[in-house]
Amino acid sequence: MMFTPDFFLVGAAKAGTTALQQALDAHPDVYMSPLKEPNYFCTDIDPNKLRADLKERLKADKIEEWIQSGMPGSRWRAYLRDQDLYAALFKPALPSQVTGEASVSYLYSTTAADIIASVKPEAKIIIVLRNPIERAWSHYVMEERLGMADHSFADAFKVASKTQQPMWGRDLMFLHAGLYSEQIKRYQKNFASPQLHIIMYDDYRKQPQEVLRKLYLFLAVDPTKADLSVALKRSNEARTGVFDKAIPAGSLKVKLRRFLKSLGVHSSLKNMFTKPSDRKIGLEEKKILSAYYHDEIEELEKTLNLDLSHWKK
Repeated sequence: MMFTPDFFLVGAAKAGTTALQQALDAHPDVYMSPLKEPNYFCTDIDPNKLRADLKERLKADKIEEWIQSGMPGSRWRAYLRDQDLYAALFKPALPSQVTGEASVSYLYSTTAADIIASVKPEAKIIIVLRNPIERAWSHYVMEERLGMADHSFADAFKVASKTQQPMWGRDLMFLHAGLYSEQIKRYQKNFASPQLHIIMYDDYRKQPQEVLRKLYLFLAVDPTKADLSVALKRSNEARTGVFDKAIPAGSLKVKLRRFLKSLGVHSSLKNMFTKPSDRKIGLEEKKILSAYYHDEIEELEKTLNLDLSHWKK
């Protein structure tokens, strides 16, 4: 029987999952996979059909060699399909630690919830939700920066809205990744309510310490043992600048970042040559997204038994 971690941070994408992953990793009684997104259980994503630049970056990471060499440093993403490689991610964990991983594709995936439940029915599931209008805009800005949305928002919306079943890692995902209700229902079907922990992005922004306290308690670890100076550090914010624009996505950028990290100067140079993106959603874009998500938000209110009227304003 293969090793499976105790909990999964399954998304949503662009909703603060990286910050939460780092907060969990900052707790001494929690072991997080050093490969942030193994994407092992989303079998509906075919690695051979990923977009070309992503496949190039994944190839440059040489994940199998990295795992077999003891996983020095960390890696961001892979689409592991070998159960021994997946299990090896958690071998350094201490017996006293709870183990977890954070693949945001698992919320969108149509297969992940079923498979996780079949191999680890007692698993705990963490879901982070952000106003889908704000989340979609943040995701669109990222896809535009990566060169995936090389047209106006209105044109990108037309393309994305006409794509019936977009594939993660290949197609524009900024719209469909925010259709939470059906995604959450898959986990509600497979896991008992006490096994599901839903965090609202706005709550984390306003009261991060309280949100983390409840999260640690959900995982049955002592909240007072966490290093909050690390746990509350902001991360994964959208950034723009010379570094991203001068070097196209691909293996060269991966190798350069890896080299700079080995010298311990990557973060300093990133902060020096980039800045958080200040692109705000316009009234027209907000109108388009509000109309698109109106019925979805109402369905989510029923699914979670929550008042989300503030998302409709």
